[in-house]
Amino acid sequence: MDNLKEKLISLGLEEKEAVIYLTSLSLGKTSILKISKNSEIKRTTVYDIVDRLIKKGLMFTEKSGWKTYYRAAHPEKIEGIIERQKVTLQNIMPELENLYKTDGVQGFIREYYGIEAVKQIYSDILKDITWGENYYVISNPEKWLQLDEEFFMSFIKKRAKFNINIKLLLQDSKTARAHQKIEKELNEEIKILPPKTELNTNLVIRKDTIIIHELVESIKITVIKNPYIANMHQQLFEIMWEQT
Repeated sequence: MDNLKEKLISLGLEEKEAVIYLTSLSLGKTSILKISKNSEIKRTTVYDIVDRLIKKGLMFTEKSGWKTYYRAAHPEKIEGIIERQKVTLQNIMPELENLYKTDGVQGFIREYYGIEAVKQIYSDILKDITWGENYYVISNPEKWLQLDEEFFMSFIKKRAKFNINIKLLLQDSKTARAHQKIEKELNEEIKILPPKTELNTNLVIRKDTIIIHELVESIKITVIKNPYIANMHQQLFEIMWEQT
């Protein structure tokens, strides 16, 4: 139940809205009193929240004689809400983009936390890859893939479709060795780092950006956009590549 609650919160419901929706879903046709007892939320609060859920289309009322009962709407209604939100976002996106202003400086440093933010950064990479660019990586592939193997393997396969120069310096492991065997299929060149190398980050070096992805603890990703810093890292990578 807690996992479902967190998922609903991530979709835009408030915590008590998620609790009451899930409680009502499990009770079927029910009363405010039963919802209150099962959710452990005060009855006066339940009335307010149920009213909000009715307005969102996630609950409705049923009359039986003089009594009013409440029932949670089918979960597919949530999908409809998300679709409406997408349409709203698409409609206002041009205005939002017009409001968005860069500060005109040479670059920026931005930090993002959590695996979902990390995956969004990697997805963004695929959107702005340019033909023939150098794409260099220094990584511990074992720890990297453990974060979300399905997503990152999909990312690797999508990246392979671009005509770019991909070079990877990987910490030695069974995962790295297995990956090296299929490097040509994935449009990559791979070299294995010395045995004592211990990496807890994934470093991506591109034409004007470097991405530092911490693979442990808080799961943080730092994006540094600066052509001079990126160029220096490219040169350092190429020196390491020649010496490995």
